[in-house]
Amino acid sequence: MRSNKNSSTITGDFLSKVTTLAGGTIVSQLIMMSSAPFLTRLYTPSEYGYLATFLSIVGIMIVNSSLRYQLAIPLGKSKVVQKDITNLSILLVLSTTLIYFFLTLSFGDAVVYELGLRDVSPSFFMFLILSVLSLGLYQVLLNYHIANNRYSIIAISKVAQSVVVVVMQLAFYSYGFFALIAGQTLAYLVSLAILAGRLSIISMIKRIEFSNLKAAAVGNIRYPKFESISSLLNVAGGYLPVLLLGFYFSSSVVGQFALTTQVLTSPIGILGDAISKVFIGSANECIKSGFLRGRIVSIVRNVFLLGFPFLLIVMFYGRELFEFVFGLGWGQAGDFAIILSPWLFLVSIATCISGVLLIYNRQKITLLFQVVLFVLRFIAIYVGYLYGDVYFSVILFSIVSFICWFFYFTYILYVSKVKFRDFFTKRRVSCD
Repeated sequence: MRSNKNSSTITGDFLSKVTTLAGGTIVSQLIMMSSAPFLTRLYTPSEYGYLATFLSIVGIMIVNSSLRYQLAIPLGKSKVVQKDITNLSILLVLSTTLIYFFLTLSFGDAVVYELGLRDVSPSFFMFLILSVLSLGLYQVLLNYHIANNRYSIIAISKVAQSVVVVVMQLAFYSYGFFALIAGQTLAYLVSLAILAGRLSIISMIKRIEFSNLKAAAVGNIRYPKFESISSLLNVAGGYLPVLLLGFYFSSSVVGQFALTTQVLTSPIGILGDAISKVFIGSANECIKSGFLRGRIVSIVRNVFLLGFPFLLIVMFYGRELFEFVFGLGWGQAGDFAIILSPWLFLVSIATCISGVLLIYNRQKITLLFQVVLFVLRFIAIYVGYLYGDVYFSVILFSIVSFICWFFYFTYILYVSKVKFRDFFTKRRVSCD
């Protein structure tokens, strides 16, 4: 009886946290998606392509700005340890951003030119560095607030970020591409300020000592050792089509592809992102209670049931929906949606429980998965380029991505001791 009470309490607490975090993300995404039909009529696919390339560069630059130590914050054994890891992560973000600044001065123009961005002004690189700094710090503080169960402030920061983006991009559309990236950069800064405003800066600074930082770095060395490489490959692989499509085809194709991924990852991705964050934050409690396996089965089953109707709608009416909602110039994005939807649906499920491999220290497997995925994705897009067919590139990209993610998802279930038949039984799954 006590076990059932404990599991019910944990489940209720978990759902409460997910609801809070998902609520903010839902409002945030609703703001973004409701503005999209207007923005796609104010900006061209090429301008969207420039924004997608900008965000891809930022995403790749920030992925290891703290050497992935921020992932260790919610799993810290005590508040003191969590503060030490947070301080270490912040100092690493500041250091790597300074390095990026000097690299940008030396090689920035040549790199963006090769990626299809022509005639960018110096302000482009200012926005780039500010975005890298603010988003890198945001990720660190986000994990610190997760560790301290401050999900409401995270939700507020996400809503504020979307409001700033939409207002800036609608109000200054006459400036074209630079209004898009300026709005994005300012949104990162505002959301960072919201998270930083809830911190006790003085107490954090008092903990900054070399011995504390060294202990935090050494005690969590597996994160930069394994997670940094696998995460870089994961993010680079995710942005790979944007960068390569711009390099091999055109910025217009990039804009179409970017809109597709934005729309497809929004509905079910809203809930999935919230679940994965809360899952990591409550992992220690679930393990102690012996409820981890049952939690995984419940998450996968519910996310599947929620996402499957969206998958069917997109696969049957992709092009028509995109042209109706976003305008006749965005039909190609609807075609891409039909091709990519099965893969992204699987990703939305698997990422909810991918934290299992962190919990059981299986970073080597994640690294291997990312290496294989990155190589196969590159080959897929390049083969399509050789044939001169962007659709062939996207189809091959989707196929290899789906296959790799299916094996990755299967391995997560294996580590969790969850069998596929567990998803089809109504009885509570016990924890072995």
